[in-house]
Amino acid sequence: DGDLDLPTQRKMLSMVRCDNKRRNMLKIVDARCKEWVQNVDEKTFKKYIEEEVGRVQSEFLESTIGYEEEVREEATKKLESDIWPLLQETHENFVRSCRDGIEKSFSAALDQLLPEEGNLPQSGFSSKVKELMEAAMRDFKSGAEALVPRGAPWRDRLYEKDGLVDMLQQHLRREEDTAKKQLAAQVKATCQQTLKEKLSRALVPLLDESAPSMWINVRRVHEREIEAASTRIVAILKDIGMWSKADEEASTKAMRSFAGVLVNDKFADKAQEASLADKIFAKFDTAFNRGRSRVWRLWDSPDQEVIKARELGLLVLDMFSASQLYEGDAWPPGQSKISYIDEGRKDTLASDFEAQVHQELIWAQVTRANSSTHSSVIIAALVLVLGWNEILWLITNPIYFILFVMAAGGGGVYYFLQRVGDWQQLVALALKTLMNIVSPAPPPPYSATTASNSTAAVDPLAHAAHLAGPPGRERRPMTVPAKGSARVMVPEAAATT
Repeated sequence: DGDLDLPTQRKMLSMVRCDNKRRNMLKIVDARCKEWVQNVDEKTFKKYIEEEVGRVQSEFLESTIGYEEEVREEATKKLESDIWPLLQETHENFVRSCRDGIEKSFSAALDQLLPEEGNLPQSGFSSKVKELMEAAMRDFKSGAEALVPRGAPWRDRLYEKDGLVDMLQQHLRREEDTAKKQLAAQVKATCQQTLKEKLSRALVPLLDESAPSMWINVRRVHEREIEAASTRIVAILKDIGMWSKADEEASTKAMRSFAGVLVNDKFADKAQEASLADKIFAKFDTAFNRGRSRVWRLWDSPDQEVIKARELGLLVLDMFSASQLYEGDAWPPGQSKISYIDEGRKDTLASDFEAQVHQELIWAQVTRANSSTHSSVIIAALVLVLGWNEILWLITNPIYFILFVMAAGGGGVYYFLQRVGDWQQLVALALKTLMNIVSPAPPPPYSATTASNSTAAVDPLAHAAHLAGPPGRERRPMTVPAKGSARVMVPEAAATT
């Protein structure tokens, strides 16, 4: 070295020898890296590598004492830059492990936000997911930077495009989108289940009652529940960030179709029950016989009342024959009017009902005839003829006459209330009689096919007597369902004078 007096020659020699020593040291480091990797984990990686790399640099600087300082520094930096590629794979494995832990923690926290099956999410779902994502990204950045030793070029690579930070953020967004789609499907399924429960509860009393306005009420309940379910879905989808106008229209259409199928299933089940015939007759019996063995008075008109009661019964049959969920041509696309009862069964139900109506009409006419009071008039006439002297004596004695009038009046009132009816019915009968005198009009004929054919050819009273046999025949038992269940009418003896 004493011959190196010229600066240029000394610098060139320093460069050559420092480079040789650097290569030798790099081989030694390459062998040591395997030992380093086995002695570290995520927590100790940064500190351990910094110490080992510092020790290598110190050894290299000691071995190059006497060479140009500038050349030594450049060789030391190059040695350090050559060491990091040897440790990059280990560093990436630790960062990847850190990212996997962050992803698992995020997925677990996201699952906690999702409601259990059958429940709806709480409000603020999107904001809570956003907070989870921000916390996950902070934790990853902090953990990844904690794995970068001093002087390593890996920190910038974390934040470059398609780097580990960018990849993690994309993964979290995919997890968020998947969770939102799953939640949206769960919300729709839950709202459909809620719609089914509420609509079913509302339909049961309407089907049991079978009122003339049943389909009007069914349409009202149907629209109300669809509107409530659609509003609930839109509010939740907006909250979770999964709403769009197209989704709202599709959701409403799906809800309407689902509700329509539910209504049709309910009516189809009811229409196929054997108790439908009893339900039809029950509606007639409630209007005609008032749900019991009715006593028909002289002023009652079975021929007129049977028409109205029969129409109510046939209306029940018509309501359960085909769907009337939408009026006219107002059916939405994809839905159409369906029949619940085939024509054969409908004809059978109608024929059986007409036969029952005819029997009830004949029974009412017989009961009305037996309720006449002409025998009471004959008895009063006999009293006047045979008891003339006693009547004259009673009239000539005011005290006894007043007592007799009071007793007779009380007896008459009791008689009319028990036998004939209340005063309102008497007034109604008087007005009806007066109207018939002023503008006489024949009573409308009974429109039932079976009944009209039978009563036109045969006298009703004679036919009833033929059916009933001797006085005191018991009324035919009939099954009449009450609201929600079947009711059996107990046979009662015919009312006779």
